[in-house]
Amino acid sequence: MDHFESEFYKNFSAAKLVGRRVVLKGIKEGFSVTEIYNKIMESKKFLEPYLPWVSNTSCVEVKKKWNNWILAENLGQGACWQVLFGGSLVGFIMEEFQLKNHSAELSYFLFEEYQKMGFMREAVGLVCDFSFQVLKLNKLDIYCSTHNIRSQALALKLGFKKEGVYRDKEIINGFFVDHYHYGRLVSDGI
Repeated sequence: MDHFESEFYKNFSAAKLVGRRVVLKGIKEGFSVTEIYNKIMESKKFLEPYLPWVSNTSCVEVKKKWNNWILAENLGQGACWQVLFGGSLVGFIMEEFQLKNHSAELSYFLFEEYQKMGFMREAVGLVCDFSFQVLKLNKLDIYCSTHNIRSQALALKLGFKKEGVYRDKEIINGFFVDHYHYGRLVSDGI
């Protein structure tokens, strides 16, 4: 294990992150799988165009995802934060680490009723700061479908730069969808 990895493991956890309006808590704390599943179902129609797994999900499938994120956190391979506002669950941020490259990929979603309130901008900003300042990562990546205008705008507002297009990267609702790739280096600053 190199020096970076040993330092990473000393500092890593899905730490509680506190912002001006939002609080991020690790997936192990807080809401039950059933509560999370119910929130997803309340926003199902809104989330389906962006998240391929939502269409046919079940409480059992959400439990599998939840267990996978706990395993990833325990192994230091990823983290999943619940985004909270006033104690209410408003969304999630996931981070998958590629330690040999000192980088991570971020993904996120916000439930429909909490759109356009700036919650995700603040939450992703907290994860970026944590990733660069505490975990000492060099690069963060975001991939979002070319029709996800809000996610594209969020990446740009947070200092990510558009780095390219991945053609037919994902199947969403039976159709191949292109994705934009956004990247941010620690040297980019904010």
